[in-house]
Amino acid sequence: MLRRWLSHPKMGNDFLYGHEAKVWNETYDHDFIAMPRPEGEIERDGLSRLFLDQMVDLWQRGVGRFYKKGVTPDNPMVRYENRKVLRAANITSTLISSGLPIASIIALNFISRTIIRLVTVAVFTMAFSLILVLVTNARRVEVFAATAA
Repeated sequence: MLRRWLSHPKMGNDFLYGHEAKVWNETYDHDFIAMPRPEGEIERDGLSRLFLDQMVDLWQRGVGRFYKKGVTPDNPMVRYENRKVLRAANITSTLISSGLPIASIIALNFISRTIIRLVTVAVFTMAFSLILVLVTNARRVEVFAATAA
């Protein structure tokens, strides 16, 4: 079914090329297995899901296509380890969590009008709570408490 979708002109339209196109050949059928992920294996907050589900694909389409470590004509699969992807998500989370307060302090330093300063504080507070909702598994009450603090 996947092979049909990949080759159909109104669906996949043979968008894969090079080594990636060979992965789905019938030659490699014996290499595929699908297993459910055990509960609690990895942290599945919003940012982790974004990195594991979307960012790896974007990386591979962009910069990653030039790095083919371990790829051979016999084995055209590129593998990304979850722990390395999650490390990138953790670094991103750390940069966001430390960068947002610093950005608000710097922005407020350059604003002299009181009303604009209040609006800026409100915008940064809303950004903080939105980021908290999107990148963590925090419950609404926890987001409310963190934002109020």
